[in-house]
Amino acid sequence: MGDTLEPEKLQSDPLNDTPLIKQVEARLGEKFPYFAKVIRKRINDFGPRWCDDFEQELSTFFQDRTPELNAATDGYGMFSLDGLKLQKKFDKTLQYQFKSYEECKDEVYLNRDYMFSLYLPGILMSHFLWPHHYNQLLWFRDFFIPLIANEKTFYDVGVGTGFYSKETLRALPSIRGTGMDISPLSLEHDQLMVKRWGFDARYRIEVRDVVTTPPTDVADCLINVEVLEHLEDPGNFLKSLRKLVKTGGYAFITAAIDAPNKDHIYLYRNLDSIEIQLREAAFKVVDRRNFPGFEKTKLEETVPQNGAFICRAE
Repeated sequence: MGDTLEPEKLQSDPLNDTPLIKQVEARLGEKFPYFAKVIRKRINDFGPRWCDDFEQELSTFFQDRTPELNAATDGYGMFSLDGLKLQKKFDKTLQYQFKSYEECKDEVYLNRDYMFSLYLPGILMSHFLWPHHYNQLLWFRDFFIPLIANEKTFYDVGVGTGFYSKETLRALPSIRGTGMDISPLSLEHDQLMVKRWGFDARYRIEVRDVVTTPPTDVADCLINVEVLEHLEDPGNFLKSLRKLVKTGGYAFITAAIDAPNKDHIYLYRNLDSIEIQLREAAFKVVDRRNFPGFEKTKLEETVPQNGAFICRAE
């Protein structure tokens, strides 16, 4: 008998094994068509590791809570649209919209509706849907976590959603952490994050301004992710952070560069401007990275970036 040709196998959809990511994609396509292709872009950027990562995050935090996942996806869409509008304005002015820290605190950090309907869901989803945020997460896991593998305690100051506290507790089964923030709403989400991942026995939260009322104990290591740009005087804040970690202890500190948001006050234009403040606060920079949000296509276009630093307390 002659050879027979097998029918050509169709390439399977990478989302067939990730139903929650598929749900997010469908929701974005329905509610925010501008972002309909973001899931496929991230798959092209990062491949199966990203799919496994994001699906596990969604299945652990949201579980089978479909309305909650849909609401979070909507929050991400609104958060990202606001960011795009502000970025267009920033392209022309190269200035953030002036606000005082107290104004931001009232409008954002103490505003339950804004925090839980838009801000916190937006930030949570952005860890996977914004390439600069996911690249920063990978760097944190691959380079910072090994440096603190034998440490016993950490502080996470300015916890946001609790994402990086969860990542640290997840990677290091023996470490214990404390999350601190001026926003009880952020801490509420932080506590929920850690609890849903099953790490709450090794973690506690404190409503605290570390500048005015610092804790009495120092931690072995420190996490401070995208807080500096929210402050009027980040240099002074960094000096307070330095007092929270033991001499020789490692710190993971990041800041947004050219990235307007409703509550961004202090404008960083490059990595060097952040590093100067870190050195003035007695942090020795061990390594640093610049993660752009996208590739620049127009001369007048600004690109939001993350400046990330691994430091050691001197």
